[in-house]
Amino acid sequence: MRIFRILFQNRIFRVSLALSLAAIPLLVAAGSTILRLVGRIEKQVVRIEDRQELAPRVEQLLRDLRETTEARSILQTIRPEQDSPVSFVTGLEGMAVRVGVPQTITALPKEAAPPGLAYVSPVIRYRVNLECALPSCEVYLKELLRMPQLVAVERLELTAVPGGDLGAGANATLHLALAVMAVLPKASP
Repeated sequence: MRIFRILFQNRIFRVSLALSLAAIPLLVAAGSTILRLVGRIEKQVVRIEDRQELAPRVEQLLRDLRETTEARSILQTIRPEQDSPVSFVTGLEGMAVRVGVPQTITALPKEAAPPGLAYVSPVIRYRVNLECALPSCEVYLKELLRMPQLVAVERLELTAVPGGDLGAGANATLHLALAVMAVLPKASP
């Protein structure tokens, strides 16, 4: 006990003991804060690793989105306008006038699509009938191929006029089932 009396009488010892006792709660608080920070850092490291794993997939998704957007914009520029089939019908009528043949044009309903035919883009479907000489039929078909619309000929039927044959100057009836799939962009000169 004598040693404790000597120590307590020493002023430096008393000050250092008081400071040590006061520092214990500070050290406990600092340790607790450090442990919480370590836990947060570990969680953030896990999140960063997860993000690094996801980064290539997100980049691929962004590339796919850009490609899809570009392809969609191209398709939007060439698809037929559902509300204005007038330009195609006007083009057909102009062809018939230039070739000099009478024709009838009938718009087909959507459910009249032939079985087994499916189109990626929207289509507008027509039935075209004309009666003319075979050379005029050939000119009409060539004009049809030159139209700015992408046209699928779903059915082509060429028959002789009753009482005739299909010779070079013979009259024939041409029946076409057309699907207008796209308006092609104009070629640059």
